[in-house]
Amino acid sequence: MSEREGVLPWPDERIWVRLRPELTPEPDLRWSIEGSAHTHRGHLHVSARDGGLLATVHPGDITEASPEAWLWIDGFLRGQEATLFEFLGRSADLLDDHDDGDIARWLAWNQRFRRHGWAPPLRPVPVADPILEELSGPRPWAHSAGRFWVWQDGAWVVADPQPQDPDPDIPGRAWPGTRCVERGHHLLASFGAISACEDCHLVS
Repeated sequence: MSEREGVLPWPDERIWVRLRPELTPEPDLRWSIEGSAHTHRGHLHVSARDGGLLATVHPGDITEASPEAWLWIDGFLRGQEATLFEFLGRSADLLDDHDDGDIARWLAWNQRFRRHGWAPPLRPVPVADPILEELSGPRPWAHSAGRFWVWQDGAWVVADPQPQDPDPDIPGRAWPGTRCVERGHHLLASFGAISACEDCHLVS
């Protein structure tokens, strides 16, 4: 028996998508889904039906799709949802102490991922490095488990109150009111074993 006997042929002709105008030479061009890109969460490879063109996209780049393609995409995204452990920065301590608020933020994160088709990286709470005490100006901060954290009295603690996220589409990208929000990126520098933004003191 062939190892592929009983397996649907792939790519499946019923599974096609159309892409945003800036990603395709023709707006009506149909693209076949080739499968996961195995790069960033939610990204997939597609190939143009007329041959010769390949692209890596996420579902947010798709403007139209066959019903079968939407079913494939829904299953693809659900298969890449974050586990609670991953969402909590792979911290056994946070997992052991999780509460209803953690569950709500985790479910909301996965819902947003399915809606947008992509997601920013999930990062752990940084290590507690004494060199953080030497950073003057804004308190060092980080974003993990769906919350802002700040360096306080030699430890990472959840910021209370939580600041209003300046970019809900990319949670935790910047601390509100800092130059990094206007600039759109951080100026990262090495401080011993850690990396921190020279302006807002985001620690990564």
